[in-house]
Amino acid sequence: MASTKQKKAPKKYLHIKHCIKKMQERAKWVGVLYLIGIIALISSVYFQPIAIRGFALNIFHFWEPFSAFGSDGDLLGVLVDNAIPLTIATLYSIMLLVMLINLISALCHFGWLFKRKASKLYGFNRNMYAMDDIEKAFSSTFRAVVSIHFLIAVLAVEFRFNWLYGTIILGAGLFFHFLCGLLAGNTSLFTVDNEIIEEKREVGTFSVFVRNCLQIIATAGIMFFFLRSNGAITACIEKLLDGKGSELLAEPLSLVLPILSFLVLAYIMSMIRYALGTTEFEPSGREMRGRKSFLWLSLCTFIVMLGAAIFVAVYYKEPVNWDLMAIAGIAFVAFIIEICLRKFPKSKGKNPDEVDAMTYLENGVVEEQEPIAIQPQILPPVYIQVPPYSPNYRD
Repeated sequence: MASTKQKKAPKKYLHIKHCIKKMQERAKWVGVLYLIGIIALISSVYFQPIAIRGFALNIFHFWEPFSAFGSDGDLLGVLVDNAIPLTIATLYSIMLLVMLINLISALCHFGWLFKRKASKLYGFNRNMYAMDDIEKAFSSTFRAVVSIHFLIAVLAVEFRFNWLYGTIILGAGLFFHFLCGLLAGNTSLFTVDNEIIEEKREVGTFSVFVRNCLQIIATAGIMFFFLRSNGAITACIEKLLDGKGSELLAEPLSLVLPILSFLVLAYIMSMIRYALGTTEFEPSGREMRGRKSFLWLSLCTFIVMLGAAIFVAVYYKEPVNWDLMAIAGIAFVAFIIEICLRKFPKSKGKNPDEVDAMTYLENGVVEEQEPIAIQPQILPPVYIQVPPYSPNYRD
């Protein structure tokens, strides 16, 4: 018996060694692809996907509004007169800073990404942990590019979207987002508990891909119609900058639409954060914390935008604002889709004919079967005839 175990042990450890090497190589390649994606997004600063009148939105000229501080001694006057250009330049600076921090963070994790030996504390998982950190850096960079440009478009009074540059940037970001996200979500971890155990992904990936695609499409549609109906926010900002805040306070109901628009703007930023994040690709599947965020964000956006459309029609006595209704409609459809797909991804079904690799190597081809319960047999009754009692009977 001992000799049999000694023969089976090498097969078992060769198998698990192959699995560890395979997962580590996948983690390395996915980490490298994520780094390429970060560099590709950083290179987008040389382009100008949003053209603003009187403002050069690129790395060479974005800082020009800050030069207004040296031309006049009145600091408050400079801030008021150049509030929007300064805000746009500040947002662009934040985006560049986020890109730089994420690039440095990704490069700092390359040491762990290419480790070959195991660690007493982290086992064989240092490559996978490094891949996860680089994945977060890429996701943060992609979200910063999309959300900052969206905020700049909201603040700009007049802007023009360059479809060529915008499509290239978004296409490159989405390519790495889906390709690397699916590969990273299928990368196993290994735990050591008297033996090495591979923690595989237990849920499917197709529904994850479909859900995230629909989330991105819904978010893009809401962003598009929000920019078309952005008059309330820009009008409110212009009145505040012109010193006409008293006019807004004189009619408190006139603040309802700007407040609702700012609220929906916060929801849209959260949608961008979720849709371009990594939550959907996590191996935990529907048990992942925060996975229902998009569902509630869609519901809140639908309620607020429907209320805003009704308020505009009743208070201003204007025809129905179809841009606001479009936002509410897209949010409602996204909410319904999230409800329909809330139970996905499901656990992968197990084929009873298949045998786990470890069981195969340890116990042979057939898994250990449960003992078959034996049903007791019910025998027919046996009748015994007893003679009648006789007083003359003797033992």
